[in-house]
Amino acid sequence: MEFGIRLKSLREEKAMTQEELAKRIEVRRPAISGYETKNQQPDFRRLCKIADVFNVSTDYLLGRTDKRNYNFDTEIVPRITLEEQKLLSIYSSLTDTCKINLVSHAESLLNMQEHLLGNESEQHSPKKGA
Repeated sequence: MEFGIRLKSLREEKAMTQEELAKRIEVRRPAISGYETKNQQPDFRRLCKIADVFNVSTDYLLGRTDKRNYNFDTEIVPRITLEEQKLLSIYSSLTDTCKINLVSHAESLLNMQEHLLGNESEQHSPKKGA
């Protein structure tokens, strides 16, 4: 199934007008009409926004799969904890700038942890020449 048909179907399922969808993904209404009927395609950023609006994968929108969304438990990351799922969910909702900041903070925490663990092992190991 092509992108335009899927987009229109999803929009109608949500009882959403073209104008409402246009506002949500920051385009004008004629762009939505073009996506649905004239084989026009959104840029990558807007494709991702459309996927977020309808809670489907971009693969689904593009017709690469008939599964609307991935099941993270079994398909992508088989043994991910609930805490890791929560972290991924939070990360995916951040802006690009915030994602960069979060990664930087996480790296700082990791360095601090390695430093603390290194100091602990030095304190517990026998001293040379003692």
